[in-house]
Amino acid sequence: MQDLMKNGMNLKWFDTLEVGPIKVEPRQLSVPYRVVTQGSRFSNAEFLLEYEEDVFDVDDPTSMNLASLIAIQPALNYAMFANTVIFRGHFDNHDRRMIRNQGETIAREVYINRLVEPNPFLKPELEGWIAPTKKNLLRTDLQVTGGNREPYIQWDQWVSSRDRHAVIVDGSRGSLLSLGILRELGCPTFALLVRTQTDKPSLDNELYSTLKERSQRDVLSVQTNLEDLYGWFLSLIPTLRSEYEDIRHRNPPFRVWQKSVKLFSLLPIIKKHNIRRIVQGHDYESTQKDFVNNVPHHDGLYESSYFNDTIQSRFFQQKGWRVHQFSFLRSLTQQLMEKMLIERYPELHALASSCLRPVSETQEVRRCGWCVECRIHQALLVAYSVDPTKLGYQKEQTHHAIESIVARRLYWKDSEIDALLLALQHQHAIALKPNQMEDLAKHAVPVAARFAREKSPINAIPDDLREPIFSIFLQHFNSTLMRVGRGWKEFDPFSHDKIRVPYPFEVDSDDSYVPQSGDVYITSRSETITWGELSWPEAHRRLENLDLAILPVGSIAQQGPHLPLDTSGHLADELARRAVAACEQPQPLILPLVPFGVSRHHEDFAGTVSLSNDTFVNLIYDVAASVARNGVHKLLIINHDQGNVPALHDVAQRISQDLNLFVCVDSGESYQVDAKKVLESENDVHAGEFDTSLSLFSRPSLVNMELARRTYPQFTSRYLNFRSHRKVPWFIRTKKQSLNGIMGDPTKANIEKGEKLWDLMLAHTVALIEDLKALSLDELHPYKN
Repeated sequence: MQDLMKNGMNLKWFDTLEVGPIKVEPRQLSVPYRVVTQGSRFSNAEFLLEYEEDVFDVDDPTSMNLASLIAIQPALNYAMFANTVIFRGHFDNHDRRMIRNQGETIAREVYINRLVEPNPFLKPELEGWIAPTKKNLLRTDLQVTGGNREPYIQWDQWVSSRDRHAVIVDGSRGSLLSLGILRELGCPTFALLVRTQTDKPSLDNELYSTLKERSQRDVLSVQTNLEDLYGWFLSLIPTLRSEYEDIRHRNPPFRVWQKSVKLFSLLPIIKKHNIRRIVQGHDYESTQKDFVNNVPHHDGLYESSYFNDTIQSRFFQQKGWRVHQFSFLRSLTQQLMEKMLIERYPELHALASSCLRPVSETQEVRRCGWCVECRIHQALLVAYSVDPTKLGYQKEQTHHAIESIVARRLYWKDSEIDALLLALQHQHAIALKPNQMEDLAKHAVPVAARFAREKSPINAIPDDLREPIFSIFLQHFNSTLMRVGRGWKEFDPFSHDKIRVPYPFEVDSDDSYVPQSGDVYITSRSETITWGELSWPEAHRRLENLDLAILPVGSIAQQGPHLPLDTSGHLADELARRAVAACEQPQPLILPLVPFGVSRHHEDFAGTVSLSNDTFVNLIYDVAASVARNGVHKLLIINHDQGNVPALHDVAQRISQDLNLFVCVDSGESYQVDAKKVLESENDVHAGEFDTSLSLFSRPSLVNMELARRTYPQFTSRYLNFRSHRKVPWFIRTKKQSLNGIMGDPTKANIEKGEKLWDLMLAHTVALIEDLKALSLDELHPYKN
């Protein structure tokens, strides 16, 4: 194995890093950590988590799976420094893929931001590392073992409510502002905290105690020994300065994976309380995709980025956890958040404690006053006429903080420093010359909410929160800006068409929004997921790297008197679009919906339009042939009409035999097992509880429940029962079994079932697409002629 080297120095400080096996009790999780160095020397530590209530079930494999994922999170920071990493626990293939992908991402971030960039914690001989040419910097034998023989843990859909929110409170102004806004809006909101020290006084312990006194029921925490665990790791790293604990820098020595450690630690609480929305207090940040010495990475704090929000939410969705994370403050700067906290929630502002190295004196813990965050905090206080001494700062510390801002002796964005200097000038805290003020005004970040495609898109916020949150924003500053090219353009968020763009990780029950070309699931035409919206040059560029295409198939056929004729087509097309929108980059392209299917058995009912088997098969075959000629190697057909199934299986066989194209058909097989757990009807065949529930949630205005009737076909043979495990295929004109076209019980349908069904359909479809993307043709066709 090739090590990362510079002048003969080896970055592989550990021979082996081993985590597990876990020990789980209803309120406690403990996991041993073991590091072996120089072949024989070893050191042991333990990661401990204690919860306030029962959150684990030792007899439930899915609970053990979650515990295993929690246990390994801190180790991901240090995996790149080991030749071999062994994670022992209960994992499935989704977990293995996530661990590998995140491990590689973290390795790149650690390398660029802690080794290539200046790092005051390192000994001088490590400064200026030469970056390797390979993109994969992990270069570790990563073994994820034990616990489960099957490639997937049994899929389990969490029960959660989109009305329930959790704010991960860490003392930052963003987390406190998020908490204040949600509670003001009347949203059921839990304040969740991870306490990182056990026996020592700490700011997070004090913050927890204060919030708990104010709201006993809605403040929950997990007690951990994270700081001790991180300290143990640092004690094993030979390249740190001996005095590293005294260095007050904005970043820790090697950690870039902290927020997710806390997030995973809190997931058992989130599950316990049926919480759907996990709110992070992240601001508008400068994260963008970049290259340093040929190494791709995210320039900025990746873990706080919109990129990471989508990756984590996608993983949760595939696991069936029905949770997602986001920040509705991404359009704001730190300065604007401070302003809103001071003006709107002064009682929460007093609790802000984002100090990097707090000072402990006897049993009292206070902000250190000297670290980067403390200096920024003090300057912001002065800029908004708040006396820093009232929050425990000393006058000499505040003087030093403002001097640092003026001299730019701290790590912060230049444009935000420019804006802060103008605010300090306005308070007469500093004296700037007119030409200096004019120059600062040209470059200062605008005092406005800013929406940009990759950093703060409007659809990063769930639909129902946008207007009330934007209304609060505009009470504290006068404008909102949209990124246009390289500049900013003022816009009205309440009338802009993007205000209605659906949030990708929740299915919206409001069908009054009419999708516009290129706006529902994407932010620019060059990134569209819709095949037909591309020009031919754009198609040429996209298809060069495209491995998978999606073809939704439906029908125009009767769906009982209460549902529209295009129900099957709408459900197939909407499922394809929403699933691809939630997939990782690169996303497959979606072909236009095939709206007509084989529906001759429904022709006795008005409005049905049917193709013959031959016409339908030839149509699908010709589309597949064109897709193959464009260089696509895999085709997934998403079908929502059971009448199409025999013909689709026939054409799939022909495509597989004739074309250089892998094809598979999903007519609900990926999610039927879980859907049955939601449905009450035992014989739901057509236009019954399943289709009606989905339609009630996605297009309620097109459902007429007054016409829904319970209509069950009568069967005397188990072999003819459509839902029997022993059924044989048989075919008959629908009207000979049902005079109204219904074969099931739509009266049992409701919106809540529809939401659950949509969530599980999306989760399995996204997982299927990601599996198909990850599988190579050699794996799919291991033996070639």
